[in-house]
Amino acid sequence: MTDARTPFLVRYTLVLVGTHIALTALGMIVVQVFAVAIPSGAIAIIPPMIAALAAGQGWGRAIGAVPDSAAAWRFAVFGGLIALALQLAIAMFALVALSGFQLDTGAMLTLMAIMAVVFVISVLVNRFFVTMGAKAVLRG
Repeated sequence: MTDARTPFLVRYTLVLVGTHIALTALGMIVVQVFAVAIPSGAIAIIPPMIAALAAGQGWGRAIGAVPDSAAAWRFAVFGGLIALALQLAIAMFALVALSGFQLDTGAMLTLMAIMAVVFVISVLVNRFFVTMGAKAVLRG
């Protein structure tokens, strides 16, 4: 899954999944206690932010440098694909769990458009936060 060209993807994946689970649980608690829902966009984009930051910190500690532009973009794309796969798995689980929900062509196109936007935003977020995490470690 990782090689010398894209290090820290395992760490990224573990933090991504853990953060997603934690935010989902927190969202359920907030709904029960305060009757207010955490926006789904926040639950979709905060986990990649935290995961990329953690991966960047690991990168800074282990390698002792901020990833160069090509490595950071490569990491961002692979991280975006991992985040997309997680979001697709969650969406498919939700669709199966909703008994009686019919996935027609319009709904499928909407789901695909949402997933494309999530992927692009995840890539941009990963690119920014992986370098931010490495810089934070190297600064002190």
